[in-house]
Amino acid sequence: MNPFQLLSRVEALIDTTIPDASRRRLLLGVSGGIDSMALLDLFARVRERLGLHLGILHVNYGVRGLESSEDARFVKFVARSYKIPIHAFSLPPAEIDRLKESNFQEGARRVRLQLFKNLKAKEGYRYLVMAHHQNDQVETFLFNLFRGAGPGGLEAMKTLSSRGIFRPLLGVDRSTLHEYMKARSLPHRRDRTNDQAVYTRNRIRHEVIPQVIKSVGRDPRSAISRAAELISCDNDLLEVLAKRETTIIFSNPGGINGERLLKLPPALRRRVSRDILSKLGWGDSPAYHPVEALLNWMRTSSTGEVFETRDGRFILRDFDCFKVVDSCYRDPEVKSMLLAIDHPVRLAWADTVIKARFLFTAQNTHRPPHEFLADLDRVDLPLMVGQVHPSDYIRPLGMDGHRKKVVKILNDRHCPHSDRRKVVVVRDQREIIWVVGHVVSHATRVTQETKEFLHLDVVPMGRANP
Repeated sequence: MNPFQLLSRVEALIDTTIPDASRRRLLLGVSGGIDSMALLDLFARVRERLGLHLGILHVNYGVRGLESSEDARFVKFVARSYKIPIHAFSLPPAEIDRLKESNFQEGARRVRLQLFKNLKAKEGYRYLVMAHHQNDQVETFLFNLFRGAGPGGLEAMKTLSSRGIFRPLLGVDRSTLHEYMKARSLPHRRDRTNDQAVYTRNRIRHEVIPQVIKSVGRDPRSAISRAAELISCDNDLLEVLAKRETTIIFSNPGGINGERLLKLPPALRRRVSRDILSKLGWGDSPAYHPVEALLNWMRTSSTGEVFETRDGRFILRDFDCFKVVDSCYRDPEVKSMLLAIDHPVRLAWADTVIKARFLFTAQNTHRPPHEFLADLDRVDLPLMVGQVHPSDYIRPLGMDGHRKKVVKILNDRHCPHSDRRKVVVVRDQREIIWVVGHVVSHATRVTQETKEFLHLDVVPMGRANP
């Protein structure tokens, strides 16, 4: 593109992208480098004709020491020369150290977006204007491709994003901006870190792309940019379809239509799962691994098993239903209670009373489901009673001491989820010894050598002796 055509292109793009003149209060992200300085000059030249109200955002990240401070002074000087108000920020040392220890470029982006959000609320700016151009588009595409991103990561950056980011130079290559700066004799600052192979994006720019050009015999950047645009169009359609399916599959906050979800084509299935996780505490765009973990769990889980979400809730499988619950089988108001000998305990949540006593003889060791008989020497007192937890295990009688999950036992006995909140579990100081009405423990079994017995009895609350 001819650099002298750039002004008319940007002017036309502003006019079509932001047709409402009342919304043309724009905050320009200016670092002082070539790209952002070209952006600043272009917008300053058309501001009167288009009725733009401009401001400048500059962030001193402090990673280059004195050079970063000089960048800030330069941008402030330029802002005064253009008579544009500036909002300049310097990060505190602790924040700078934190950014250095993590993904700096991603952290810096989050800082900019948060500052824009604050200024938008305080000063009324409508859009943050960034100088991203075609080369940035290509580098972002390749960066995300090498990370194994799907269509959402490979799609082109949008000229106007849903977060209010306006990128009017996406169709312009870097060389055109350099020619524009040269033709206009505009000053700029140079960030030496852009020439260093410190960041992956820099290595893509200085090593990968030149090698591709050498290997294929032509510059692929226009083709990659076009591919990103095509992926973006397809991705937009998939997003619309996924949102529609999400409202059907997860229309009720209390449950997920797993059967419908798992029958969707893979592209939609992943997106709907991502949207569901987003509503359950995973942020705006959950990564690949938690999405696949959820889908794999839904395919392979059994009744009573749970998938823990990031907002403290659980997805609970109840036969063919997937319910979103706050506490699995337990009521958060219910605490484990001490069961003392000869002191009955009322369990209001189970509508029962449980009693414990010692026996020195037992003519019949076979007891009905509401009674339990154990070898007292094998029990580690005191006892506690409470509800089932998804991680609970017991060593059932008849399994030679092997453990089995309590939820598996309840599944095998076809105990519906609605009844599991009332299932009573008795524990000694080592392990579960009785799941009332379902299974007793091998560890406390009665044998011919048993001399003293522990007897437990559970009765409905209305039949309990006062």
